[in-house]
Amino acid sequence: MKGKDNSVFCLPCHASLPLVEQMKIFEPTPYNKRKVIVSTNLAETSITIEGVVFVVDSCFTKIKMYDALTGKENLAVVAASKSNMEQRAGRAGRVKPGKCFRLCTR
Repeated sequence: MKGKDNSVFCLPCHASLPLVEQMKIFEPTPYNKRKVIVSTNLAETSITIEGVVFVVDSCFTKIKMYDALTGKENLAVVAASKSNMEQRAGRAGRVKPGKCFRLCTR
């Protein structure tokens, strides 16, 4: 397709993804491509991906909350804690200098 940029190699990473699909994030990046991994907080603490230089932090996280009125648990989107954001920023630049970009006002 004319005008289509094929320089980005995008991969998802979340806990419900089959293991075979999750392992693709550890494979070498194809020649002349930039690997982009879109991940939940699974990549925050559970795994280390070599060569990560940039991290984009949404500043939000989902946590399980119990609703006493309905008697059910649900996932609520809440602002990430300072320690969560420091952990995410620490994922950038383990091999070479990196940078964390945060999508929040403060």
